[in-house]
Amino acid sequence: MTGRGIDQILPYPSSPEIYEPYMTSAVQYVKIAERSSGPIPRAVDYAYIWGDVLQALEDAAPDARIINLETAVTTSDDYWPGKGINYRMHPANTPCLTAAGIDCCVLANNHVIDWGYQGLRETLHSLQAAGIRIAGAGRDIAEARAPAVIDLGGQCRVSVFSMGSTSSGIGRAWAAGMLVTVGGGLVGGARLALATEFNPKAFWDDVHRYGATVVFYAGEMLRELLRSPPSSSDNQNSIRLFAGSGLRRGAEQFP
Repeated sequence: MTGRGIDQILPYPSSPEIYEPYMTSAVQYVKIAERSSGPIPRAVDYAYIWGDVLQALEDAAPDARIINLETAVTTSDDYWPGKGINYRMHPANTPCLTAAGIDCCVLANNHVIDWGYQGLRETLHSLQAAGIRIAGAGRDIAEARAPAVIDLGGQCRVSVFSMGSTSSGIGRAWAAGMLVTVGGGLVGGARLALATEFNPKAFWDDVHRYGATVVFYAGEMLRELLRSPPSSSDNQNSIRLFAGSGLRRGAEQFP
């Protein structure tokens, strides 16, 4: 976990505000550690946080270095309300991962969306831009399900799959749930109209064009429709059901 207090001692600390019932600043975690272990330097070298682990890795010489990255890598301030603990690391501190030669980060955990869907997108971008493979999360269901493939040479490779359970604190709203809803529609014999992107301005035209009765959504895309200006189509349409996952509580209701 490279967020929170660890992020605060790296060269580019995130804004320290956190939304925990017992702590309001990530800096306070550094102070707790200092009370136990003495002064901790700031703006440390990226390798500093690993301590003796780097030498241990060199001695072990693993074929692949795979970690469970339990933090978002983002500057997003859109914290997930009511979660209680929100980890984040500034994207500019991503070199702390490459300093340890990390090949792959598994992301199907209870912190990857701590700072909203924008935070997830920035996490994915930051890791991929650093040349680090990802598994267990994605911009869509296909990316979330896809394994990270690490080529070891000599016709050998490692495929990394990552998945999480609600028993580990992952909210049901975080599920890459489009597969369930679309799959149910196909099994039921429904016709599907697919779009390459969600555009609130074109939404009602598409509904009328295809006679849609059920709309499948993922993540926060439905909120964009809820925030769009009122339209006569709000009440004059063929839709009977919106089905999906990922829309946080507090969304407004349709008229």
